[in-house]
Amino acid sequence: MKHSKQFIFVVAIALTSGCGDDEHRTQQATNPDMGMVGITPLDLGAPEPVRLKISPQLVEIQSGDTLQLGVEAQDEDGGRVATTGVRWTVADESIATVTENGVLIAGSVGHTEVTVALGEVTDTIDVTVNGLPVNRVELRASNQRLFIGESTTITSELYDANNMLILDRRPALYFSDNPEVVSVNTNGVVTAKSKGSAAVQVFVEDVTSTLSFSVTDEKPLSVEIVPAIDALTVGDEISLTANITYAYPPPPQPGYVRWFVSDQQVVELTGLDGGSAIYPTTIKAVAPGTTQVHAYVTDEVFTSISVTVAD
Repeated sequence: MKHSKQFIFVVAIALTSGCGDDEHRTQQATNPDMGMVGITPLDLGAPEPVRLKISPQLVEIQSGDTLQLGVEAQDEDGGRVATTGVRWTVADESIATVTENGVLIAGSVGHTEVTVALGEVTDTIDVTVNGLPVNRVELRASNQRLFIGESTTITSELYDANNMLILDRRPALYFSDNPEVVSVNTNGVVTAKSKGSAAVQVFVEDVTSTLSFSVTDEKPLSVEIVPAIDALTVGDEISLTANITYAYPPPPQPGYVRWFVSDQQVVELTGLDGGSAIYPTTIKAVAPGTTQVHAYVTDEVFTSISVTVAD
């Protein structure tokens, strides 16, 4: 019975300590100086992310454009988690950069990877930066007048709508409108098959350009510049021709000759046509110095003279 009395005494103390008037208890619960009285809720912390996902998952963008990237974080139960404090990085910042707010800025043409991280959790996507569409194609060949069996290669320069040269390579398709006269392969190498004329069409994206070729059987053996000058004075201007020796009787029309000058600050060519002058041509001495004047009939048949210009 002694133990029972002790138990009742303890309970009574506990009950007494929890009693008081209503006003006192209300003041304890609401007095801001005393703080909240009662049981403090247990802080379990924010859910930890276990997965990140960037959207979109595959990016193809034009150079100079921007794109807002999104990111979603999930906990282990699939619930969404706040993405405050994510970090963006790019494998090659010459191709693209990402701001702290997830704005992708496309730079030079190429491929790179963008990664987002939140703590130890990451996600990565592939990014492809394309150049502006092709607006114009300019074609060139070292020789558009070929002899049977001779070959030359078409080169191209691509320009966008802003008339800016496109530096990245774009796929091109080549077609000859007369394959019996000239053929062309996938690399733009043109080969003369028989006497006649033909045009090669080049397709790059949605743009087409054409280069014409003529084929002759009158194969030249050598060429000589006439007159064979070696000295000029500033201001002098002189016409040059070329004597071409053929394996067969010469053609009724003068041969096609391409003229070049090594240093056009010393001697200028007139009658320029795409970087060369068509036979015959005229040269003009413009400054003291020495340079070479070249006459090309084919890539195998050509000659040069040295010209010195004095004051």
